[in-house]
Amino acid sequence: MSEFTSHDWIGGVDVPTAVIVTARDRLVPPTRQRRLARAIPGALIFELDGDHGVFLDAPGRFATSLFAACTAVAQPGAVRADPPVSGQVAASAPVHGLVPPAP
Repeated sequence: MSEFTSHDWIGGVDVPTAVIVTARDRLVPPTRQRRLARAIPGALIFELDGDHGVFLDAPGRFATSLFAACTAVAQPGAVRADPPVSGQVAASAPVHGLVPPAP
């Protein structure tokens, strides 16, 4: 079985996208998750303090992050803010925050 790669098509994603990065993931390192997220034009990144199985180990925290990510991309006019400072982690909060739409 070959290793999965999205390099050929990920830059073509053209729908509002939010990525939840699991900050203590040992299966898919956070650096790889962030690199994937940055390859998606306009993607919002939410960091969650947890590992690959956080959705099982802490379903409430995961659900809170998932709800925030879904809500963020559903807002009309939401755009990507400046990239985060290296190493910045916030549980259930956007690292790439939203810039409110112009009035």
